[in-house]
Amino acid sequence: MTGPQERPARPFGILAFGGFFLLAGALLLARAGHLAATQPAAAATLRGALTLLVSLVLPAAWAGAAGWAMLAGRAWARPLVLAMAALALVLVAGMITGLGRSPAGSVRAGVALGILAVAGGAAWYLSTERVRSWLR
Repeated sequence: MTGPQERPARPFGILAFGGFFLLAGALLLARAGHLAATQPAAAATLRGALTLLVSLVLPAAWAGAAGWAMLAGRAWARPLVLAMAALALVLVAGMITGLGRSPAGSVRAGVALGILAVAGGAAWYLSTERVRSWLR
C-alpha cells in the first residue's frame, strides 16, 4: 500500500504570476470601492453601478480567481489566463487605430499591451511541462 503522493514544490513562476494576478485583483477591487465611496450618487444609479461592475468588479474577480487558482495549483487557472490573454489581444487590436491620435489613447494602448504581455506570458508559462505537474 502506498501513501499519498507527494506534490512537487511550487515553481517560482507560479508564485510570481499568481501573486501578481491576486494583487491586481485586489487593486481593482480597491479602486472600485474608492470610486463608489467618493462618488456615491453616480454609483447609486443603475448605469453607474453597472459601469463599476463591468469595468472593475468583474475583472477584479477574474484576476483574483486566476491568481488564487495558480497559487492553489488548480488546473482551471490555465483557461482563465488564456482567456484573459485572448481578450487583451482583442483590446490591443481595437486600440491600434487610435494609437497616435491622443495621449490618453496611447496610454490606454500601452496598458493593454502590458496586460497582453503579462497574460500572454503567464498563459505560455502555464502550458510548459514544468508547471503541468503542479496544476491538477
